[in-house]
Amino acid sequence: MQYRVIRGCVIARQPTQPGDVLVVDDREARPLVAAGNIEPLPEDQPREDRAIGLGEDKPRRRRGRPPKNAG
Repeated sequence: MQYRVIRGCVIARQPTQPGDVLVVDDREARPLVAAGNIEPLPEDQPREDRAIGLGEDKPRRRRGRPPKNAG
């Protein structure tokens, strides 16, 4: 089953970061769920792209710091 990591922890001797999605067996997942480190990922819910403002628009030009006046 797939689980989402809520808090950074070590799973199967590999460090994980919050937001990672892993496949973990039930024997290893049970204590991690009880401790609040991971949560089950609903299988029927499709993943969605939650990126905001990444459309087809032209990117804004970044303006740097204005030059200092010589003098």
